[in-house]
Order: sequence, then C-alpha cells, then structure tokens
Amino acid sequence: MSLVLAAAFVLTGAVSGQEVTEVPVRIDGRRLIVQVDDAAGRSYDFLLGVGDASISGSMAERLGNAALSLGGIAISVADHQRVPDGSFAHEGSVRPVGVLGGAVLMDYDVLIDAPAGRMLLKPSGRSVRWPGASLSNAVSIETLHGYLVRVNVQVGGTAADGLLDLTAPDVQLSPPVGEAEGVSDGSIDSFRMGYSAWPSVPVRVGLTPTVSAWGGDERAFAVVGAAVAMDCALAISWRHLEIRTCVR
Repeated sequence: MSLVLAAAFVLTGAVSGQEVTEVPVRIDGRRLIVQVDDAAGRSYDFLLGVGDASISGSMAERLGNAALSLGGIAISVADHQRVPDGSFAHEGSVRPVGVLGGAVLMDYDVLIDAPAGRMLLKPSGRSVRWPGASLSNAVSIETLHGYLVRVNVQVGGTAADGLLDLTAPDVQLSPPVGEAEGVSDGSIDSFRMGYSAWPSVPVRVGLTPTVSAWGGDERAFAVVGAAVAMDCALAISWRHLEIRTCVR
C-alpha cells in the first residue's frame, strides 16, 4: 500500500469534446499498478486488470461503505468481490490490496499506455477515437459476463482462444498449445494478437486455475497477461466490442 498520492489529470475536450481522465500507471513486478484514493486522501495500490474486480477482505472491512476515487471517477467497494487476504501474490515492491477490473471499467473506453505511464478513460461514445495515439485497426472481441475479454491469438503457428487477464504477469498456454509448438515455461518467439506481433513473450505452459477453468486441458487456449502491455498500448472498448493495439 502506498500513502503517496498519485497525480491524476482530467483533460476536457481532448477527445471529440468528451472528458478524458488520465490516471498514472506504473510497472511493478511485471504487473501494472494503479492507485485508488479514499475520501481522506489515503491511496491504495490496486492491480490493473480487465476481468473481475476484487478487494481483500480486511481492506473491505476497513473501508466499509467509504467512497473511493480513481482520478475523480467514483469507485464502489461493493462492486469488488471480497477475496481472502494474501490472494494478490505479487513479486514487486508494493502489496496490492485489490484488482481494478473490467467489472468497474466496462462503462468507459480505456487506453492502457504503460510505456507512457498512464491510463486514459472516457465515457463510451458513438465511436472509439484516441487522437494522437499510434494504434492498429480495431479487432473484434467477445465479452463474457459483460466484461471478461475474449480475443483470438496466434501462438507461433497455433491459433488459440485468448482471455485477456492483465493480472497475470505472463502468457499462460494450455498444454495442447505447448505440445503443438514444442515449448514449455520460458518464452515464445512469435505471439500475435490482432494486427500486432510480439517477437518474444514470457510464457508458462500448464493447467493454471484459469486455463483449467476454461477447458484448456483439451483445447488451444491462452491467458494473455500483462507481458503484452509492458511495451505496447492497448485500447479496449467494451461497448463497441473491440481492442486496438500499438502499431508494431
């Protein structure tokens, strides 16, 4: 937890006349971290994800019904699933107390620009526009439960169903993908999502809880973790069912 307030800037009229909120994002322990503030000005470190939103049980008890803020955007503790303390195992220097996920972000178009140390949020409009950002054409996504992001990926020569989960530090591959590509834990030389390709991505092969839950023991499946966002901006629109990636 950090008690140092992070600057958050609200840019008015920057994107087609809509208000855009900019929130600092930092890389720590191969994951993305944002800060959420309470009404007293205390700041708490949350993992940035695009799936479930969660908070540790002890922190939920401490906060109660207190109002939280992400750069001026109201965040409700009630929107976060309570999970046991210690659920957010993390290799970095901070100790996250929750996950800011798609269940909270889904009402916005979001640009996650970790290389620039920022995340931009704007209310979803008729179209997705990020002037000045170097992004690919839109790639269609599917959403499950309204916010989980499913996207097709290519691992080497193997096509796989992908689930975007930025709380995972690496790319998790189901055993069928590992067997098809002849890889185990380490890295893979070719990974593609949409129009963008990554020449080297850290991977873990096996039946992790998420891979198992999605039937990865029998099919080509990949959990697309934060590794793809370390040096590449991602723009996600839940309303328009699309993702754009950096031009590589």
